[in-house]
Amino acid sequence: MLRTVLLALALPLAAWAGPQDHDPVALRGQGPQGLTTVLDAWRADGSPDTNAWHTLADSVAQQRDALTSELYWYTDLTQAQAQSESANKPILSLRLLGDLTQEYSCANSRFFRTVLYSDPELASWLSETFVLHWSSERPAPLLTIDYGDGRVVQRTITGNSAHYVLDETGRPLDVLPGLVSPDSFKETLTASAALWSTMQSDPDRAEIELTAYHHQGITQSAQQLSNDLSHIRGEAVNADAIRDWLTAITAPDGAVHALEPMNLAVTKMIVEEPILTQFMGRDVRRSRGGMLNPMEETHINLLPSNEEWAELGDAHMADIVLSQGAIERIRDENPHLNGDVDALVASLTRSIARDTLLNERLLRPRIQARFVDSWNVFPEQRVNTASFQDLNTWVYASVFLTPREDAWLGMVDEAVYTGLDDGGVRREAQEKEGLASN
Repeated sequence: MLRTVLLALALPLAAWAGPQDHDPVALRGQGPQGLTTVLDAWRADGSPDTNAWHTLADSVAQQRDALTSELYWYTDLTQAQAQSESANKPILSLRLLGDLTQEYSCANSRFFRTVLYSDPELASWLSETFVLHWSSERPAPLLTIDYGDGRVVQRTITGNSAHYVLDETGRPLDVLPGLVSPDSFKETLTASAALWSTMQSDPDRAEIELTAYHHQGITQSAQQLSNDLSHIRGEAVNADAIRDWLTAITAPDGAVHALEPMNLAVTKMIVEEPILTQFMGRDVRRSRGGMLNPMEETHINLLPSNEEWAELGDAHMADIVLSQGAIERIRDENPHLNGDVDALVASLTRSIARDTLLNERLLRPRIQARFVDSWNVFPEQRVNTASFQDLNTWVYASVFLTPREDAWLGMVDEAVYTGLDDGGVRREAQEKEGLASN
């Protein structure tokens, strides 16, 4: 109580104004200080949980639930680069489907807001360590099911998200694909920030340090997966063979069925599978062999089965600890449960554990291989890793299996008869507000 009174006395009179008295555009233009002004005024007002305060904070921060995360995000990469140079910090750039201020951004970005950004200690560390930026890959597909009796279900479908670590020029230094546990997220970003610092301190060795960092990361991931598989199979699995397999990946030839990229994100798959499987009319439970492009058939035994991925993930469930902020976020979003969210938290924890293993052991080393020319085994598909746009295009096409050329994200097959005019497809030209263009 005393702290609240002292804070109120220390605030200027303007801070006592309600949310309607603040200009979100002007505050947004002030950068992170604008969000600090909103948060101070909100606390002086007693921290009310009202739509007006949420709307103001989200608009200034450019993130939904900003009153919880207290994170300010740039949506213009040029501005983020200028701030990076001025503040002497690397950039953490989130690439997502949709808009981070929207409730219906892609599933993984929603999980980031709950699991990662709602963790007060982690959010504070992110703000201190990085300049935060987000941009949109494309709008997030929204599927609406109207039961005709007043009940409607809305879900986003397919898509994935990634965090890129960039320097002040916008050059990618590291990529964290998909959802991982808070501890894993911070551990990897700590190493990424250390890499940035090393490259900044000795520019002449920057390329050497960058290559060595990713070389070590690939080797470590291969060894970890080898240890995991050897343990559950009861026989040795060669780490060098796993490393060779992990670094071999080709872009998909043409459109990819929407159920294939769904397998790459366990937490969002649990949400999407019941609807998308019915919608697409195909069983999702199948081998990942063709999807993940084994270098040759002799390497197929290196690929963990669905059951093995589940077993490996479950073995690491004890390592996943959600913050109180994340649990409160889950509770606030599900008032119909009257505060009893234990089952939701347990289910989410299990899927995060599996996602963490999948992203750390499989997807990230495949991206890291692009930074190491000696393991870029398909020279004709080499990627310009010094360009955010080039690397991101490759990540979405070859790792997330959602190539930009497929406007329908694998959800429209013109060879399938539907009994509907034009296959039920509508092509409405409509601008999506709030999507960053870079």
